Amino acid sequence: MPRTAIVMLDETPWVVCVANTPAKQVAGIASLYDLRDVGAVGMLFIFGRNSMRHLWMLDIPLRSGFRD
Repeated sequence: MPRTAIVMLDETPWVVCVANTPAKQVAGIASLYDLRDVGAVGMLFIFGRNSMRHLWMLDIPLRSGFRD
C-alpha cells in the first residue's frame, strides 16, 4: 500500500501518494494500478534539495505543478 498524505492547495485538501525515494520517483504514478484504490487524486514528489528536475509522464493524462 503506498504512503499517502494530505496537502493543502488554495485551502483545499487533497489526498496524494508520496514519492519520497528515488525508486518511488522513478516508478511514479504509473506504478500504481489505480489511485482511487487508496483514495488519492495524485502524487507528491519530494526531493531533498533544490536542483533542476525533469518529469516525463508517458501515457499518463495528468498535469504537473511545482511548489516550493
